[in-house]
Amino acid sequence: MIPLLALAALALGPVSQAPPVLSSAAALAPTCVIEARLILVDASLPAPRSATLRSVDPGFAAAEALAKSGTARFSPTLVVGPEKPAENFIGDEIRYVKSLERTDKGVNLQTDKVRSGCSLKARSAAFLNGLIGIHVEVDFSTIEGLTETPDPAVFVPQLASLRREVFLRPDRRESAVIDLGILTPENALTQIMELKLDPERPQRLLLQLTARLAGR
Repeated sequence: MIPLLALAALALGPVSQAPPVLSSAAALAPTCVIEARLILVDASLPAPRSATLRSVDPGFAAAEALAKSGTARFSPTLVVGPEKPAENFIGDEIRYVKSLERTDKGVNLQTDKVRSGCSLKARSAAFLNGLIGIHVEVDFSTIEGLTETPDPAVFVPQLASLRREVFLRPDRRESAVIDLGILTPENALTQIMELKLDPERPQRLLLQLTARLAGR
């Protein structure tokens, strides 16, 4: 059995607004880089002021200081080119038995799979006012339990998911800190993502993003 997850319920923060995109200029967007850090911090410390904070938002300095106090477990980099989005997945695909049929010749199994972890998708854009930006989508999912089926040998995993979106200026090297919630040592995610949580206390999972122009 996979243990139940204690995923904190987070309200979806407002998406940063960007100017209207100029499609004909999209090909002019320079190559940009998103540096990501998945960080564990002590859950007893004050939580960030909002679920998503950019470097221009009130409360960002405190969120950044909180991130610096933690331990980075994964640091993927996404390179986003003109009209060339990039993505990265940190986690694992979990295969499970979808159905089980017993026959005179044996047992027929049908399997399926779900992904548990953090998915990052980034794309660049040019705008009417000359602004260049990176739009980042963050999808975070964990297995919160198993649902029984009429067959006592078959259980279907149930996912708890949340999504965050943020718009960053690479020319200003803008950053963001995203709160992904509280994790405990009992979470299946600690095994999938090898976060190596402290067995004595729960920890908060943060995602820190920094956008910059390539070569800078």
